[in-house]
This record gives sequence, C-alpha cells and structure tokens, in this order.
Amino acid sequence: MNSVYNFLRENHILGVIEIACMKNSFTLNLSNHKIQDIPEILMTCTSLQRLCLNRNEITKVPENIALLNRLRSLTLSYNCLTEFPTAVCSLTELQKLNVSCNVIKTIPKEIGNLRQLTDFWCNYTELEAIPEEIGKCENLETFGARGNHIKCLPETIGSLKRLQWLTLESNELEELPQSFSSLKKLIHITLSKNSFTNVPNVLLEMKTIKFCFLNNNNIKTIEKKHLDDSRFMKHFALYENPGYEDGKNLISSYKHVVPVEQGDELILEDNSESDWENSIATSEIDTTDDSDDNQQFEEIASLVPDLSRFVTAFN
Repeated sequence: MNSVYNFLRENHILGVIEIACMKNSFTLNLSNHKIQDIPEILMTCTSLQRLCLNRNEITKVPENIALLNRLRSLTLSYNCLTEFPTAVCSLTELQKLNVSCNVIKTIPKEIGNLRQLTDFWCNYTELEAIPEEIGKCENLETFGARGNHIKCLPETIGSLKRLQWLTLESNELEELPQSFSSLKKLIHITLSKNSFTNVPNVLLEMKTIKFCFLNNNNIKTIEKKHLDDSRFMKHFALYENPGYEDGKNLISSYKHVVPVEQGDELILEDNSESDWENSIATSEIDTTDDSDDNQQFEEIASLVPDLSRFVTAFN
C-alpha cells in the first residue's frame, strides 16, 4: 500500500512541476511533499521567480539550480540540509532566502554574491558565526539568525545601510561591533536571550530604533541614563535581567519600558511601518501557498498518460 501511495505522491509532484513548466509559471509551491531529492525536471522551469520547497526532507540542493536564474524568492526552511547550499549563491536575482531549521552550521563567503537580497532567514541552523561577506548584501532589509551559537558579529554588518529588522535572539552575543551605529534605518532589533552584561550604549544612540528587546540577558545594572536616553523607542524590553528587579521601582515610571507581564503578549502597532508590526513572531513566517493545490490535482489527471517517462526519477 505504501508503494502505491509513494507512486501517486511522487507522480503528483512531477505533474505539478510539469504543469508549471508548461504554463511558464512564476510561482511554484512544493512544500510539505516529503521530497528527498529535488527532481531534475524542476531545473527546466526557468520562468520561476518564487519557489517554495520548505517542510520537505531535502538533503542536498543540486548545482544546476543555477539554471533557475530568474528566482527572486527561495524557501528551503524545515528540511534536512547539513550544509548551506552554495549553489544558491549563484542566483544573483534572489531577493528573499529562507534556510531556517536546517543544520547548515556555516554560511559560505559566496553569500556576498547575493547583492539583491532583501530578506535572509537562517534561524535555528547551528550557526557559530556570520561571515564578513554578509556586508556585501547591501540591500538587506530583514535579517533573522535567532536560535544559533553566534558569539560575535562581523564589523562588516555596519555596511547593511538598509537594514530595518534584525533578530539575533537566543545566541551567545556579549557585545555589538563598533560599526553597528552605521545601521541608520534599523527599526526593530531583538537581542533577547544572549549573554549581554550591560546595555550596549550604541543602541541608545540609534534614534531610528522603535522596538528593542534585551530581555533575558545577564544585564546586572539598569541605570536611569539608560531609561532616559531610550525614550525615543516605542518599546524597550529589559525584563528577566538581574538589574531589572533591582531597579523595578524606577523602571515602572517609564512607559516605553515593557513590563514583564506584557512581554510575551506584546502586540506591536506602528501604522507607518506595518511590515514590522508583528515582528516578534516573524521568524515563523510560512511562505507556502496552497490555494491552487486542488486545481493542480485536476490538471494532473489529464497528464497521467504522459507521466510514465518520469516515474524512474524517484527510483
């Protein structure tokens, strides 16, 4: 019975790809299909601009993915990758890349080839460092690298002049690089659950920041100066630090400082920056789109006679 199910599933996938190729589709959603090996026929869909391969069992991305040279969005999160797919770095039109929840451990220097990248997610990937070449991704606006083992950031991060949203929650950071003050467009930064022992002064100089999360660190002293100099922020989270309890009476008089009971339920509201309103939860962004799946099943029925030549692709 399993073999019949696998046969139907695998040929459904091939049929979906075949339809996309025939229609010169711009978008293809292959998420949640238990794909282990990316079918070769996919590389003939050169019209694709958005490809969703998340939540599969993919262990490797083939080198010839470079043939999909029009791709602007690629989602590979929640797979079984054991290294960063360097071939992806040849997709120079790529604007959005998600490799979260794979054990890739390192990001290659070739990441610097992705000069058009605006959104990059590498959450929960066992990273220990961010390469210096990230500074070449000068169009980056959103960068998520939470849940890793990052101990320090490269000075080149200051080259990301367009960066607006940065989450580095649950890492091992103790300080920020001197170049950090060059991030003149930064709106939201999450540094909670790291190893900071002091409030980084550079954050108090960055007047564009509206949402700053430093909760759950090891900050021993929260001074009145920290609170006064951060009034330009809309929300400043300092709870679950040793110094928070000691200065609780003082802190309570500052409305922009997030109280501990509000922390996990905070809803960010900012009409002028709607993309960032709910940015606490955006590491779980799901880019799948199943709206046309039923239609694809119906279209595949008409292609069954032509599918036999692809059956061996999964053997």
